[in-house]
Amino acid sequence: MAAYIAGAAFCAPIALNAQSVPPRPRSRPDRDTFSEIGRFVERTGTTGEVGVSEINLESGKIIYKRNQNKSFAPASALKVFTALYAMKTLGPSFQYSTHVLTDGSIKNSQVMGSLYLVELDDPMLDTDHLFALVKEVKAAGVRSVSGDLFYTGQKFPRISQIDPLQNLQARYNPSVSGLHLNLNRIYFEYNKSMANKELQLDARGRGVFPKTKIIKISSIRYQSLVYGYTETADKEM
Repeated sequence: MAAYIAGAAFCAPIALNAQSVPPRPRSRPDRDTFSEIGRFVERTGTTGEVGVSEINLESGKIIYKRNQNKSFAPASALKVFTALYAMKTLGPSFQYSTHVLTDGSIKNSQVMGSLYLVELDDPMLDTDHLFALVKEVKAAGVRSVSGDLFYTGQKFPRISQIDPLQNLQARYNPSVSGLHLNLNRIYFEYNKSMANKELQLDARGRGVFPKTKIIKISSIRYQSLVYGYTETADKEM
């Protein structure tokens, strides 16, 4: 790219600011872990099934096991390992950044070329960040662009959902693409009063709520159905 117009690191460092706590004693391989974990499960009143497999990393000896061969859905517990891996690999001071570049020059407040939104895999990029970036471009003296606007990730294959066994429209089952914006989610709001019903869809950030054009919503008379969802090649309803 010939010129760098604007860029900002939007996300806070992925640092886990630990509280000051006394150091915990190292576990002993011969400790009676069975009764310790058993008492914990009973004390917390945990319902359902619990699976535990505790291994001494130095000796490889299994210290405690309970339903160790049973399959469980790990769910959010995997976030712990993801966070630890990110801390070790990227470091506590790492920041994601998003930039606007151009392949031309700026003459009389016009970019003589195209603009490129270079988003470096920022998972927390939202409409508020984009609005701030637009203001930076404007502050650089840009008022118009002769070319087009491109963004990174356009060649990335689109995955419509994370888990096909979950509801396609569930907020925890978003699509995956080369550019993540607002966690790839659309905000749906329903307000009902005595006079009317108000339905709203937008790409909601913390302060910027742009309307969406590829998703449509409408209300129908149906007693038992809370909502329905359909998807076509070019829109969702």
